[in-house]
Amino acid sequence: MVTRQARMARAWLDRDPALLPEGLLVEATRSHTAGLEEERGLGWQIASTDGSPGAPLGADAYGHTGFTGASLFCRPDGGRAYVLLTNRLHPDA
Repeated sequence: MVTRQARMARAWLDRDPALLPEGLLVEATRSHTAGLEEERGLGWQIASTDGSPGAPLGADAYGHTGFTGASLFCRPDGGRAYVLLTNRLHPDA
């Protein structure tokens, strides 16, 4: 079974023009916060941030962690995506 997260990751890795024009895809996945505590693109955490869960994937990786524990990180060098589906709210929510 392919999750929605995996399909979304594949679209980003393939630079699917149905997502955004190429220029915006590039802008979304590069750091706009250099010199700050955390490097972020447009909605993505850049894996080169100290302590990023994506750091082992390489400096070009980007991703996002969700409030409930689910995470998605993309590694363009190698064309891989990593999806972690968890629920840290259960049973306390």
